[in-house]
Amino acid sequence: MKVQPITTPHFGYDGRGPSLTRWIHDRDCVLPGTDKGRKKLPGHIIGAEHTEGWVVFQGLQVLQTVPEEVHSDWFFDLLPSGTKHTGVYEVIGSAWKASFNQQHLADQRHFILVFYDDLVEVLCSSLVFGSGTFQIHEHPELSYYGA
Repeated sequence: MKVQPITTPHFGYDGRGPSLTRWIHDRDCVLPGTDKGRKKLPGHIIGAEHTEGWVVFQGLQVLQTVPEEVHSDWFFDLLPSGTKHTGVYEVIGSAWKASFNQQHLADQRHFILVFYDDLVEVLCSSLVFGSGTFQIHEHPELSYYGA
């Protein structure tokens, strides 16, 4: 197993990450009019908004939130020597990912995001970051039903 930092201007880290302010749900990713005749989405979490912007977990399969004070920060020990901490990491060869049924996880990756008070681990295909408040009309490419 190895850990790689991910650098983005939309997620700052100075020993503690940005504060998680709200979860982004599937219902937040529906462009007006694209859900006509469809059943209302269940409200599943698909991303997070924080004090410096937002992140969408594309293709999310698994999400785990752990309070910062009880997490062991085990992944820091797997970073290459001299690596700059970014608050966002990808775990390659993840034992956690391997512990799940692999039927739907072939294209999934294990990411860790270090927020101020929470550590969020996800299995998803990719992370999409942005600044400001998440508004689907500003990012129609992320629409649940397409534009």
